[in-house]
Amino acid sequence: TDSMCSGFERDISRLVHTGKKVFVVLTIPIGANNEFDPRQWLPGRLSADETPKIIPGISRAEYRRRAEPVLRLVGIAAARAGAIVLDPVGYMCDRATCPTVDGNGDTLYLDGRHLSASVARKRAGWWGETVRLKTPTPTWDGDGTYRGPTWL
Repeated sequence: TDSMCSGFERDISRLVHTGKKVFVVLTIPIGANNEFDPRQWLPGRLSADETPKIIPGISRAEYRRRAEPVLRLVGIAAARAGAIVLDPVGYMCDRATCPTVDGNGDTLYLDGRHLSASVARKRAGWWGETVRLKTPTPTWDGDGTYRGPTWL
């Protein structure tokens, strides 16, 4: 992982040094056990006595616990190289839950790792707004130690 992150950091640094504004968008919430995959909830056919096993979401804390080690490494490497790190979790999850369905019960995900096209169109508006209006800066301690990516 260290060599992957150092190469990633080097590549971003090269772009930044050419005057490019680099954004690194961290992953959308995804499950470790197909919790976000609607195909896992519905068998090919339901019998009259079966009901779908819809998983409405996972806790935001659980998602962070699983994803944080990798996201932190990526975020630190990107920020050290001068990139702006964006995290879509704040736009996909509420304070407690990363949902898999919306308020109408419609699935948010096409499969376990990709949003449906309609959800991506509706929820991706934050991206353009963020790029146009916000320029987050990395957070550093007084002694020059990087404190980690700023989670949006």
